Amino acid sequence: MSAVHSSSSFPTFLLYEILLDFHNDRKTLHSCILVNRAWCRITIPLLWRNPIKLLHGPDDYYPYHKYRNNHVKLVDTYLRYLNEEERTELAKDGFILGISHTISPLFDYIYFLRYVSNSDLQMIISNLWNIVRNKLGKKSQIINSRISTRVSPITNDYYTADVLLKSETIHHILSKLIINHCPVIKHLQSTSTLLGPSTTTNNDVEILLKYPRIKECLSNLKIFESRSNFYRGTSFDILSEICHELHTIEVSSCNPLHLSSEDELDDVGEIQALSESQKLSNLIRAQTCLRELILWNCKVRIFDIINTLVSTQQNSLRTFSFNHCDFQDSIWLQVLSEFPNLESLTFNQCINLSNQTSTKLYLPNIKKLKFIYGYISPQVLITLIEATKDSLIELDTGVPHFIYNWINFDLRKYNYLESINLFKQIKLCHNLTSLTTYIYTYTQEQLLNTLLSLDHLKKLVLTEICYSSETESRNLILFSDFLPILASHLSPTVQLLHIGTKFGIKKDALEGFKKNCLSKFKKIGILGGLNWDLENQKVEFEGIFEKWDIDDLKRNLIPNYGVIFSV
Repeated sequence: MSAVHSSSSFPTFLLYEILLDFHNDRKTLHSCILVNRAWCRITIPLLWRNPIKLLHGPDDYYPYHKYRNNHVKLVDTYLRYLNEEERTELAKDGFILGISHTISPLFDYIYFLRYVSNSDLQMIISNLWNIVRNKLGKKSQIINSRISTRVSPITNDYYTADVLLKSETIHHILSKLIINHCPVIKHLQSTSTLLGPSTTTNNDVEILLKYPRIKECLSNLKIFESRSNFYRGTSFDILSEICHELHTIEVSSCNPLHLSSEDELDDVGEIQALSESQKLSNLIRAQTCLRELILWNCKVRIFDIINTLVSTQQNSLRTFSFNHCDFQDSIWLQVLSEFPNLESLTFNQCINLSNQTSTKLYLPNIKKLKFIYGYISPQVLITLIEATKDSLIELDTGVPHFIYNWINFDLRKYNYLESINLFKQIKLCHNLTSLTTYIYTYTQEQLLNTLLSLDHLKKLVLTEICYSSETESRNLILFSDFLPILASHLSPTVQLLHIGTKFGIKKDALEGFKKNCLSKFKKIGILGGLNWDLENQKVEFEGIFEKWDIDDLKRNLIPNYGVIFSV
């Protein structure tokens, strides 16, 4: 009791800063609400910054149908803010609100909202319709809800053109509520995808951006994600006018062409690509201090975008991420040296990036480098490691992805030589604390020698062993013999060892490995939800592995989802 009493005199701003670290921890925040009124007043805004995420839990895997009842409660709460005119509009479109919607909520929950996602709103509306179908006794793939939505349809239509119209009505009403009640939005995620074919020519973001309060609401926007169709309509033009404080821009191109060295743009594709580049460049140019740019599925005009960054965000940019992009051999790595404060760099399955440099490449401030091969020459990665070896702290080389008909040389010889050269370069990165890589069966020695030189390594992830023949791939269990050797080459600083997704290892081999080689590791985790407590001989299940038989697991090989050793 005394502890609770003393907490009332604890400085509010300090308490807020402490609880802010738990903004994604629903259970902890719910417990904090019960401490006293002061804690409750601070905690409620944190819970409602991004209520969708907290409704689903802490992990990234969202089985949305499991949370449909929570979605109904959320919508019911938001609909209490409707005025009489808006209630009448809903009724005209086929929905009747219950008497509970005339009761004001205890808190102004929408006021606390800081993250807005159109895709989340659409997902909630979709789940609402599934509940309505169940309520009407219609066939549904989703189990009947234990609670019923208070938003009741007047007619029995479902998933018809009329229903799609009603869905858009609900979406727009919710969007309007958010804009009118939320003082400022920090994170906006947009998509033009609806429950079905859109009945309007504008996408949802454009409609959202035309509300009167939008300028005030988005003037302090920090993160913007656009998943599709950003070159159509006026969304980017409006954002360029009202948003000048963005720290992060993430854009997925809607270019209809797939990445391929043989694709050519027609006139229409060229116009669309030019429009994409211009709109994104204008948005970049409007920012005062852009720190992070993430591009997905871009094929052309990337050079124009980078030129805009050089001219307007040269000193502020900290993170550059290219995912599934086609550089068309128009960009050299040398352009990266134009950003003196760049700290994080990602090339994820890109194509046609030239490793040519006019002078020796030097990137002294890069701390994080992620390079998933895709279809780029491994020499690009070698060049990048050479340029960043003095400052590099986290390195992720992922798993190579090759399409055979794009490679005109012997793949096995290529992999072998590439792997040896790669480990030679990694060996020179003496400040590495985190390494994610893969090994070939004939390059284990190179990996072990590399690990001996990494004195500061805290995290090691071996994504998989790559086999060059069917004979080798049949001998998966032989990797158990490699574990003791690996342990003897690990730095004492290593706190987490993750052995990746394609290893089959017997339980007794793991226990022996832990007992004889890695005594400091107390826990083995199977990636995906299985925890194996070696000290107490307990197996715990989470998520999708609930149906596995524990006794069967003990008798057989551990499934190929990866093994994690942790302190």
